[in-house]
Amino acid sequence: MAHQQQQQQQQQEQEEDREADPVPVAVSRLPDPPIRSPRLPAELLSLVLSFLPLGQLVALGLHATFFRQLLASPVLHPYAPLLRATLGQPQQQPYPPELGRLAALGLAPPSVARDLLVGGRAEWCLFEVELPPGLAEAAWEDVCRRRFLPSWCAADQRRRVRSWRELYLRTLSRIVHRQRTSCTTDEPYVRWIQLDRKGSATVNRLRAAGFDPIGVYRELASAQVRPPPPRQPSFSRARFPPPCGLPSALLPSPFPPPD
Repeated sequence: MAHQQQQQQQQQEQEEDREADPVPVAVSRLPDPPIRSPRLPAELLSLVLSFLPLGQLVALGLHATFFRQLLASPVLHPYAPLLRATLGQPQQQPYPPELGRLAALGLAPPSVARDLLVGGRAEWCLFEVELPPGLAEAAWEDVCRRRFLPSWCAADQRRRVRSWRELYLRTLSRIVHRQRTSCTTDEPYVRWIQLDRKGSATVNRLRAAGFDPIGVYRELASAQVRPPPPRQPSFSRARFPPPCGLPSALLPSPFPPPD
């Protein structure tokens, strides 16, 4: 009996010690439940997604296969209003950092990638955009022809490069170089066309180092505002019929005789 009482006392002391200093138990975090596809038409869901910011769209596409497929759809993607608002903002306002990674992450169709390469700023397209790896040569040709002047995509320009992708990158690098410096090594001459109101056109050519577009505009404006020369008055002698059938030689002249 004494031995049983001693064991019961030890058990009570152990329980009191546990209550006073509980042993921490490792609790494992349960995984998040999978995101289920909402029971909405795809067209309506795309319209709802078009009101979300770009960062939330990228997060949805990376965590749910259904939203990734919707964002990469060439017909149902919600990027159209977002691209119009983003690419049309002022030069001082930077683009969202997720915008240049859409095509590389597979969260946008090739048409959105082409629109970004066509409408984005030259410096941003050259240094910040992650170029899509699977863009075909025909797509690069479409981008070049939509962004640059026809003379920049002429046959003599294409002979110097191996692909349309190289032509796009080289032309953008020249544009950025001209925006940052006043170098005119590639274009020593400037040509411009002057259209007159009479329907004629004049092609002008000047060295790029001395070309001043504001001066040319002021010269053309002053030439149009210049008043025409005054017209000289013209006098004509009036002939009156002779009265009473008399010959005109016998009638006095209505004008005074010359001095």
